[in-house]
Amino acid sequence: MLRTRYARRAARHYRALEAVRQLAATMLQQPSMHAMAHEVVAQIHTTLGFPRVSIYLLSRSQLVLQAQVGYTQLRPRIAPDEEPIGTVVRTGTPHVAMTAEQTQTITVALRRRNGVPFGILQVETVAYQTRTDDDLTLLDLLASYIGVFIDTTILSTQLRTAERELAAERDLFTRGPVVLVRWSGKPDYRLLYASVNIAQWGYDAATLIRNRLPFFQFVADDDAQRVTDEVHAYRMQGQDAYEQRYRIRTADGALRWIDDLTVVRRDAANIETHYDAYLIDVTHQIAAEEAKADLSRQLHAAQKLESLGRLAAGVAHDFNNLLGVIVGNASIINLIRPDDAELRDSVEQIRTASRRATELTQQILTFAGRGRFRPELLQLNAVVEEAAGLCRTMLARTIQIDLQLAEDLPVVLGDATQIHQIIMNLIVNAGDALSTQPGTIALTTRRIFVSYHPTLAQDYYVELVVHDTGIGMDASTRERVFEPFFTTKPTGNGLGLAAVRGIVQQHHGHINVQSTVGVGTTFTLLLPEHAARPEQTDTPTGNVVTPTISVSGHALVVDDHPAMRATVAALLMRFGYTVIEAADGTAAIAQITAHAALLALLVLDISLPDISGVEVHAQARVLAPQLPIILMSGYTTIDIAALLDTDTRTHFLAKPFTPDQLAQTISALEMRGSAASD
Repeated sequence: MLRTRYARRAARHYRALEAVRQLAATMLQQPSMHAMAHEVVAQIHTTLGFPRVSIYLLSRSQLVLQAQVGYTQLRPRIAPDEEPIGTVVRTGTPHVAMTAEQTQTITVALRRRNGVPFGILQVETVAYQTRTDDDLTLLDLLASYIGVFIDTTILSTQLRTAERELAAERDLFTRGPVVLVRWSGKPDYRLLYASVNIAQWGYDAATLIRNRLPFFQFVADDDAQRVTDEVHAYRMQGQDAYEQRYRIRTADGALRWIDDLTVVRRDAANIETHYDAYLIDVTHQIAAEEAKADLSRQLHAAQKLESLGRLAAGVAHDFNNLLGVIVGNASIINLIRPDDAELRDSVEQIRTASRRATELTQQILTFAGRGRFRPELLQLNAVVEEAAGLCRTMLARTIQIDLQLAEDLPVVLGDATQIHQIIMNLIVNAGDALSTQPGTIALTTRRIFVSYHPTLAQDYYVELVVHDTGIGMDASTRERVFEPFFTTKPTGNGLGLAAVRGIVQQHHGHINVQSTVGVGTTFTLLLPEHAARPEQTDTPTGNVVTPTISVSGHALVVDDHPAMRATVAALLMRFGYTVIEAADGTAAIAQITAHAALLALLVLDISLPDISGVEVHAQARVLAPQLPIILMSGYTTIDIAALLDTDTRTHFLAKPFTPDQLAQTISALEMRGSAASD
């Protein structure tokens, strides 16, 4: 009998050990906590023969069901103060109870590795199947092992989760833009560590760490001394964190700007051990800042030019009135004393000086972007070829002009003379940069798309690039190259490139310059393309032939400048007109109203103090629709071309003008009037 009982006991111990072995094997597979709990109840149910098994673990002050087998009803939570379970959880003492159905319920504590209970293992026997105290001790011992298994599984799961989160955070950091490097605290500052994202500069982190390269092998030569001095100054001030900006050399030798936040690390004795540096590439940011600063400088220059342009416009208007008086009266003297050779020579000198003054005034207006603008459809290639042909004779024989002109280039709307002036100026400047040295001036045209530019309105432009292989310009010269009166030539007046920029702005285009000392200079010009195709038109030769005019009738001269008004009146009286004068727009309209039937000509200044000449013109057309009208001005911002396109009985005459030019304009109006009457 005793032998049978010991045999039964040994068999149950063996089964318990088998359950522990199976659970240990399961644990080596690193299951989740829930998988471990299900494995535990399955092993106890199968190996020890308990028909009902359940496991509860403490969570947020409640016993929460983790796994069970054999139960028909689910009890997901048990209050920890419910007796007798509460006593088992608090004390760890096993408890055995007999149910009304004559089954035993055995509750034992699940303990952590430190012996603290953190749950329960509960089993039930079938009716009339009792367990001995020895069985209870064995189950309690088994629960201790199971508690350690579950606790270890929970800790392993938490550790794996933490490792995954840490790896994800590390991966997020090392793949981000901030590169972490660690430098030795010794004077050579050798590299101890580099995060893998240093690969953005072409380096392999493992190779760098293995080779332990010194810090200054990465720093640009031009920045090394400055960085050294800054670090020394920070150390003398006792700063343990400081920021620097410098350039580093990438693996392929390129230079990149970085912002460096360095933190000094110290040991327990407050001795510097190493430096942790957080590096971020700011090359694109600096380029954007430089572009913004360049645009700001351009805007400032444009504002200065705008102010200067307004001043130049006012001066030009008054100056051209004075020149008109001088030129007109000098011509009248010639008309009065045509046979006086000595007087004629003096008058011619006055007229020559006046023409030069007129040209200078126009040049000032041009660089201010306010010159006279006579738009027409142009083939830029044709203008380039013509200008290049003229310049070839002006350049040294050692200089070659290379034309690379795109086929089927769209036309542009512009002033042919002004565009010609731009190209000639750029070629001559390029020739000066080459001097007598062998070199090339390349002129290239093409059609381009401009996706965004702060000063350009449309998308498609015709581009002209003028590049030379001359001496180039330094940064300070390059920044001032379009500045009025700035020149590097001993005999220059500084108006050439300023005038070029003014013309370009008047054409709603853009010009910029790139230059490197010893390499050369490139000017890039953009002009808006025009959808139309150019028409072939005959252009006047410019030879002035004084027409013979035979007129009678009244002419109204309207000008607020008394001397200019008197000069024009004197010339018209020489031509045979009876002249009426008006000093402003109000008086002019009154005279037209009173004498509309008598008037044969209206000579009208555009800039009047009360009512503009354009408004007077509009009133005159209502009162005298066929009246010949000459609009005149020393300077105007009004689009005269648009007005002339719609009114064939109106001509424009720019001040100052000669008697020949006035007579020719009157003759042209007479011819148009005759053609209209026919």
